Amino acid sequence: MSDQQGAGGKGSSRRRLILSVVLAVIVIGGGLLWWLGHGKEDTDDAFTEGNVVDLRPLVGGTVLAVHITDNQQVKKGDVLAEIDPADYLIARDTAQASELSAEAALVKAQANLSLIEITTDASLAEAQHNVDVAEASLAQTKADVTAASAVAGQTARDAKRYQELSVTSAASKQKLDSADADARSAAARLVAANSAVKAGEAQVAVARAQLRSAQTSEQQIALAQAEVKAAQAQVKSSKAALDKAELDLQRTTITAPEDGVITNRQINPGDVVSAGQKVSAFVVGTPWVVANFKETQLTDMRPGQPVEIEIDAYPGKKYAGHVDSIQRGSGPYFSLLPPENATGNFVKVVQRVPVKIVFDELPEQPLGLGFSVAPVVDVSVDPQRK
Repeated sequence: MSDQQGAGGKGSSRRRLILSVVLAVIVIGGGLLWWLGHGKEDTDDAFTEGNVVDLRPLVGGTVLAVHITDNQQVKKGDVLAEIDPADYLIARDTAQASELSAEAALVKAQANLSLIEITTDASLAEAQHNVDVAEASLAQTKADVTAASAVAGQTARDAKRYQELSVTSAASKQKLDSADADARSAAARLVAANSAVKAGEAQVAVARAQLRSAQTSEQQIALAQAEVKAAQAQVKSSKAALDKAELDLQRTTITAPEDGVITNRQINPGDVVSAGQKVSAFVVGTPWVVANFKETQLTDMRPGQPVEIEIDAYPGKKYAGHVDSIQRGSGPYFSLLPPENATGNFVKVVQRVPVKIVFDELPEQPLGLGFSVAPVVDVSVDPQRK
C-alpha cells in the first residue's frame, strides 16, 4: 500500500510540473505575442489606389488610326489615335480667308480715315475764305447802293429843277435833256447796285452753306474712326476663329498628356467618336494604399509613422511605407447616400476611416490598382521625434 501511495504521489507531482510548464509557456508566449503586437495597428480592408485619367477627344469625327493597345506604357506626347482632319482642314482654310478679308477691310477703313483727316483742314479753311470773300463783296455792293442812291437822288432833283427853269426859259432845252439823261442813268445804276446786293447775298448764303458742310467733316472723321474700330474688331474676331480652327485641327491627333499606362481601350479605326466621349482609361503617377482602419485604431495613428505592407499578389514579401494622411471623416460620410443617424432606430457601428499610405520604395513587380494589401502601422513611433 505504501508503495502504491508513493507511486501515485510521484505521478501527481509529475502532472503538476507538466501543467506548470505548459501554463508558463502559454503565459510567456502570450506575453511575447502581446509585446510583439503592442503599439501596432493592422487591417485587411486595404487596397492600392492611383490616378486614373479618362482619355476623351476634344473634337469629333471618324477615327483613322489607333496606335495603342491595352496595358501599353506610353510617354508624354506619344500619338495615341488620329481623327479624320478633312472637315477641320476646310474650316481652317475658311477661317484664313475670313481673316484676310477682314484685314483688307481694315486697310480700306484706315485709308479712308487718313484721306478725310488730310482733306478736312484744307476744306474748312477754303470754305471759311469763301465766306469772308462773299461777305466782303456784299459789303462793297451795299456801299455801291448807298452811293448810287445818293447820285440818283441828286440827279433827279437837278432834272426837276431844270424842268422848272425850262418853263420860264431860264434853262435851255439842252441843259434839261442832259439833266434828264443823268437822272435816268443814275436811276439805272441804282437798280444795278440793288441787283448786285441780292446776288452778293446769295453768294454769302452759298459760302456759308459750304462752310457748314465743311464743318460736318468732324462728324465724318468720327464716323470713319468708328468704321476703323469695327474693322479692327472684325480682324480680332477672324483671328480668334482661325486660332480655334487651327486648334481643332491639332486636336484631331490625340496624344498622351503624361507618362502612363493605357487601360480599358474603347476605340478602334472606323469608329465615329464625339467630343468628350471616353475612348480609354489612362493610369498615371505612382500608386498608393488606401487602408480603412476602424476609428478605434486611430487613437495613436499619425502621419509619418512607418508602415509594413504586404501585397496579396506577392506573398512572403514586405514593403516599407509610411502614413501620408488620415481622411477627415469616415468613408460612409462621403458616400453618395450618407447615413442619416437622426432618423429611424439608431444602432452604433464602429466606423471605418480611410488612411492614405505611400510606399517608401515601389515594388519591382507590377503594381496595379485595386490590389488587396495588408498594412501594419507602427503607432508607437512619434513622427515628431524623427
